[in-house]
Amino acid sequence: MRRFLIIATLVLYSLMLVACNSASNKLSKNIGPTKQDCKELAQGAGALLIEADKLWDELRNIPENSSERHEPASKIKWLTDIAANYSVYYETFCK
Repeated sequence: MRRFLIIATLVLYSLMLVACNSASNKLSKNIGPTKQDCKELAQGAGALLIEADKLWDELRNIPENSSERHEPASKIKWLTDIAANYSVYYETFCK
């Protein structure tokens, strides 16, 4: 009985190792964004910067001491921060 338990344990252990190794190989091959993901990411960052540029034009037409400047300025900051995050991701995973 003891010999059977040892053999059964070894067989189950080796099957678990094979299964984990197979899953690990599949995972390591499929990690990362696809070329299409990278293309969409770059286009998204570009679109955000285009919107920020439009807001810059709007901001230039508002007098400097006006309280109306706060909203476009905060939108510009938000858009450029997101575009910067997209750029970091692109540089890290797509280059």
